[in-house]
Amino acid sequence: MKLKNILLITALTAGLCVSNAGAQEQQMKDQAKDAVAAAADQAVEQAKNAATDVAEAATVAKPDPVVGMWLRRKKHHKIRVAIKDDKLYCTIINRKKRNGKPKKDFEMCHGMTKQGDAWKGKHMKHPEMPGFMTFKGTVTVDGDVLKIKGCAGMCASEKWDRMPAEEAAKYNK
Repeated sequence: MKLKNILLITALTAGLCVSNAGAQEQQMKDQAKDAVAAAADQAVEQAKNAATDVAEAATVAKPDPVVGMWLRRKKHHKIRVAIKDDKLYCTIINRKKRNGKPKKDFEMCHGMTKQGDAWKGKHMKHPEMPGFMTFKGTVTVDGDVLKIKGCAGMCASEKWDRMPAEEAAKYNK
């Protein structure tokens, strides 16, 4: 009788172990499903964030069309036009002395401010005028042509051409 009871207890214990193993296996399957669902939700959220970042980057303001390298038709000066602290600067970077040696860069626009589609200022200088002279000036861009006008009693204007990208790349700082 004792042997019968021992065999019965052993059989019941083995059955419980098998039943318990099945429950653990089901629990592991459920946990795996939950982990996959959480990972999928996280991937969807990351994709949404990436799409938002791309959309925001696409709406970032393009640089003002005045910015870049320009060629002054008269004297063939190369001019770097830049905006710094919301002010416009037009710097001739290739002036030469009569003996052919380079001259110091020459600033023409001296911090003009944006007014509508134009840049305007009262301290414009001209490279062929005495350094103490200043002018009221206006700069506008029409495609690949920059129009610059200066007035001091009388007005004069020039047109500059946008430098080809390959050549402009040599001067970009």
